Amino acid sequence: MPDIPTVDITMLGPSRSGKTVFLHAMYATLAAGVDGYYLLAVDPDVGLDLMDTWDDLTQGVKTPEPSDDHPITYEFHFKEGFDRLARIVLQDFRGGALRGRQSENDVRPLRERLAVSQSIYIVLDGEDLATWLGRPEGTPPDRILELQRIHEHLLRAVDDRREQDESVLPSFVVLITKMDLLDDIPGMDRRTALRRIPGLLREPLSTLFGPGVTTLICPVTVGELGTRKDPQLYEGAVRPQGVDRPLAFSLRSLHDQALLDQGRELRDAEDDHLTRSTRLDEARKGFFRRLWNAEEIGVQERKLDAAGTDLDGRRRAYQEFVSLADRLRARVGNLPVIRDGVVTKYLAGDRIEGP
Repeated sequence: MPDIPTVDITMLGPSRSGKTVFLHAMYATLAAGVDGYYLLAVDPDVGLDLMDTWDDLTQGVKTPEPSDDHPITYEFHFKEGFDRLARIVLQDFRGGALRGRQSENDVRPLRERLAVSQSIYIVLDGEDLATWLGRPEGTPPDRILELQRIHEHLLRAVDDRREQDESVLPSFVVLITKMDLLDDIPGMDRRTALRRIPGLLREPLSTLFGPGVTTLICPVTVGELGTRKDPQLYEGAVRPQGVDRPLAFSLRSLHDQALLDQGRELRDAEDDHLTRSTRLDEARKGFFRRLWNAEEIGVQERKLDAAGTDLDGRRRAYQEFVSLADRLRARVGNLPVIRDGVVTKYLAGDRIEGP
């Protein structure tokens, strides 16, 4: 198994879009485990704080938003059973950072962070998107206009990477909170709404449709949080869904590049082994060549056997890595994804929208 990777994730979105609630729901859900996948805070005290806040939220206790304008950094271990798959470093920026000036505490760090992030989560309120989709004239709600500021930050991030000669762009997740509200659009079911959302975003977030960019459209929900007056009625009403998918997608996207690199190294090793084997076969031909090169041939045979054992180990490691990537891909599910400007299904690859 390759070295445990670190996945740097930045989460941004308008104020009250659901970033904080998603973060706590994701941790609470994966700390308990989802089909053998787990998330644990590196600092146990941070994990306790996250769980305490989630307990307050699910019991109807209103938790105030942090007033600190510095970004909040969380470090997690993402695990499959007992195996640690990745170290997750996630930074959450306040919605005001999107509108702030460079002199403010979290605006410059946001730009610096986006330039090195391997995955960027754009959190949008499903209620705003449902309103937008339900308007015959197609005009967006006022809060969705924050997309223009998000787009500017994404453009700067791409430019900064090019200046640093970084050829690999980050993966993106359009994380739609309150996905159950997509069922409330007159004359439209949730599946149709998800298919139409990329069309809404094509102009205001055109960066997500650029060459070399992969973007997952990921709806999530935490259930009926904040809708019950009696705390006892929360039992069974809070049911987070889909909150594990963004992490699986981010790690799988990082694995894609590693798979290319490992596949290339494996092919080089196989070519080298074939070349050595061919040379050894040539050295064995003929009675006199065997007589005069017997000692050297023995040395080369032992080296070839050792190289063959190493090659077998490389093949097994590569197949394990492929199997892990496939499991992560299945964990994401068949959601809409934008690849090189074309909207397809994540698993099937079926094209569902033209460029």
